[in-house]
Amino acid sequence: MMNPEQHFNRFLEAYHINPETPLLAGVSGGVDSMVLLELCYRFQLRPVVIHVNYQLRGKDSELDAELVADACRRMNLIYEQLDAGQLMLDANNSGSVQMKARKIRMDFFAKQMTKYNAKGVLLANHADDQIEGFFIELKLHNSLAGMSENENFRLRPFLNCFKHELEEFAKQNRINWREDKSNSKTDYLRNKIRLELLPELIKYDPEIKQDILKSVTRQKSEKDALSVLMEKHLKLHREPDRNGVKYQKQAFDIFRDPLPLIAFILAEYDVSGGFLSQIAVNLTNTHTCSFLTSRVKVTIDRSYLSVFQINTEDNMPNVTSKPDLMIEEIRGNALIPLIFSRFEAFVNPKKLPAELVLRKGRNGDRFYPSGMTGSKLLSDFFTDNKYSREEKENQWLLCSGDDIVWVVNQRVDERFRWREGDESAWHIKIAEG
Repeated sequence: MMNPEQHFNRFLEAYHINPETPLLAGVSGGVDSMVLLELCYRFQLRPVVIHVNYQLRGKDSELDAELVADACRRMNLIYEQLDAGQLMLDANNSGSVQMKARKIRMDFFAKQMTKYNAKGVLLANHADDQIEGFFIELKLHNSLAGMSENENFRLRPFLNCFKHELEEFAKQNRINWREDKSNSKTDYLRNKIRLELLPELIKYDPEIKQDILKSVTRQKSEKDALSVLMEKHLKLHREPDRNGVKYQKQAFDIFRDPLPLIAFILAEYDVSGGFLSQIAVNLTNTHTCSFLTSRVKVTIDRSYLSVFQINTEDNMPNVTSKPDLMIEEIRGNALIPLIFSRFEAFVNPKKLPAELVLRKGRNGDRFYPSGMTGSKLLSDFFTDNKYSREEKENQWLLCSGDDIVWVVNQRVDERFRWREGDESAWHIKIAEG
């Protein structure tokens, strides 16, 4: 069994990293990242150290930043700190705290990589993170996908090293670190898995963590190999389509279950397992239907599955409240028995001025609530319906250009709703999970 220093050395050799390689290192002040920083120093790496202070824990947040800054002064390393308190409060980043923090962190990393012409960012994700991620992916995406050691610009030397090994190494080498007290709370799914689920599983099988880690590692290797074959197969059936790409339906015929190939095509968009399943179920449709998230639109017609990336300032993935929408065209006799509820929208596609997109609310948003005369500020609609602050932040809007079409699961805009006599309608609802 290797210790953290040996894991780190193996990683450097495997990916040909040396003291001349320009790198960043993400350091929070926790034990894993402080061990990472110490090992960079020992192996004479000179990364630019990146620290994001989310300013959510008062004095504790400041002490974390001071610890990292002091270590960088001692090691004579460049230190870059982002004070992100205001960004965390920014309405345009509304969503879960964890997802806001991740987006801010990734944006800051990208900016600093450009500034320093860095080849990658060293991160201290470890084996316990991999195992907890296994359960998160299983629940949210029906996937067993794990993290990779070398993934885009993210470099993770400790993925086969458990946290208790990092802690023991830190104690033996007198490396100072700080504990994030929020890690002891079960407010977040990851913490519930760490503090509640895994201890119970270990009672029944003391080796469960090692077994899961082996499974994730093997599955990742198999997935990487399969991805090469899938990409070669899809290349034969792929065509450009305006701002997106379309795949001939016959590409899916060789698979008994098209779901893995659909998941491969949409891997970069962070879609849910339920969203993927709905696409797979409707793949054989001959009439047109679409599926929409805040980041991607998927359309199925007689011959193609088409994928269009949505570029908006609000396309940040948010696994806690992001709706996945199914849009199906209805014509002829099927229009007669329509029954309306706030959980689905029927709109006239000919009235829409632009492509549909999902976003959160903005200051000054106004719409025409169905059943009412005239327009109303979205903020007033929220007040009238006694929205809490959290409900306002988590409310998604389906829009056409700047116009609100549907306050999702609440109210359709009067201007765009289907009316008797219209020759067609788009039936829009949240895709079943």
